[in-house]
Amino acid sequence: MPTAPLSAFPIFDTRKPQDFVDAVNANFHHGDIDVHSGPSFRAVYNAVDLGRVSLHGASLTNGVNIASASNNGSFVLILMCAGEMRIRSGRAEVRCRPGGPLALLDFSRPTTIRQTSGFVNYTLRFTRQGLEDSLAALCGRPAGMPLVFSPPDPSRAGTQRMARIAWQVAEAFGCDPGLGESELLTARYEELLLSAMLTCMEHNHSHLLAKEPKAAEPRAVKLAEAYIQANSHKPIRMADLAAVTGTGCRSLQLAFQKSRGYSPSRFLQECRLAKAREMLVQAGPGVSVLAVASACGFASQSFFARLYRQRFGEKPSETLRMA
Repeated sequence: MPTAPLSAFPIFDTRKPQDFVDAVNANFHHGDIDVHSGPSFRAVYNAVDLGRVSLHGASLTNGVNIASASNNGSFVLILMCAGEMRIRSGRAEVRCRPGGPLALLDFSRPTTIRQTSGFVNYTLRFTRQGLEDSLAALCGRPAGMPLVFSPPDPSRAGTQRMARIAWQVAEAFGCDPGLGESELLTARYEELLLSAMLTCMEHNHSHLLAKEPKAAEPRAVKLAEAYIQANSHKPIRMADLAAVTGTGCRSLQLAFQKSRGYSPSRFLQECRLAKAREMLVQAGPGVSVLAVASACGFASQSFFARLYRQRFGEKPSETLRMA
């Protein structure tokens, strides 16, 4: 059986079907779950919770049928690694295979799922509130009507882009158990996935994101900079900046580019590089470059080292040695 994604974040590896049933009910939807009988049952389940988005990897030797109850609180994106999944929601039906169409479910209507034996899948669960709050932040105002996604079209560039981003995030977390311990880093991945869902996948408010935004007033840039400088040691999302400045994320980004020539994320990066240098200069025994990079929100030590050298003209290890 192929390895389930997110192996750095194991929840269980069990021979008990009830463990699998409990995990499905706890994380996705309550309903009738029928695990096919077999002599060598094994279920592996891995997961990491980013807040408004959670990532799940599962493998199961036996097939399973799920008749879910209605639940309008979340959206679930499913990518298959092995086996096949058949999903019926209302009159719509989709068959998911490795390399084939994504499945995007909102469970607003009763849904049935049939998975073959030997399946392995990777699932992303988005809270509806998280997506709708992110949409409001991008647009600068609430959208009004509830968010409704169109069935994924595998031929669309946006759908393919969403799949690539989802797999890149799975790869990042799957090989680094320490990644989930950094609140700064998990917030960045959470925001990436929320933004990708809203901009890559078609929905009833896509037209709002297609409009060219107006640049925010210059005072919004100053407010955002002040907030970033005061809070660079914490997770900062574009939605936070939108709330502080009273404008939309895209309008704020445009204002930064027009008045500063860089983005809010670039300004945040510069603040965190400055903080990293301060920590390295003042470092005591036992402090490592990796620890400083992680504490300042950089997921990759090599990426951090490259940025640091570009900014300060020396390697972070050289600064640390002189401390």
